[in-house]
Amino acid sequence: MIDVDTFLTTLYVMVDDFCQSKEKPERPKPGPQAEFRRSEVITLALFGQWVQFPSERAFYRYAQHHLREAFPQLPDRSQFNRLQRTHRDAITAFALFLVQLLHAQETSY
Repeated sequence: MIDVDTFLTTLYVMVDDFCQSKEKPERPKPGPQAEFRRSEVITLALFGQWVQFPSERAFYRYAQHHLREAFPQLPDRSQFNRLQRTHRDAITAFALFLVQLLHAQETSY
């Protein structure tokens, strides 16, 4: 069984590589630059789906208490939710990429 830190690190590296090679660069927006990167948003969004959290609130509470060291710029929950909506297409694109990479369509699951 893989521990959470190793899983998150591996997932983040895969997501970051994907974002740098396949996704369009993030366009600067007016106002202060966001401190939470697209790769971090995608990583946490997927992690929140893979681990069995009873609710979105439970996931975010877990992230605040256990993942702050890995994600020091973790925004408040409402801002994170907005970021997930903003990066919805990139989250979907990475999920489809992962399905191809893992040959998931060839398994029984």
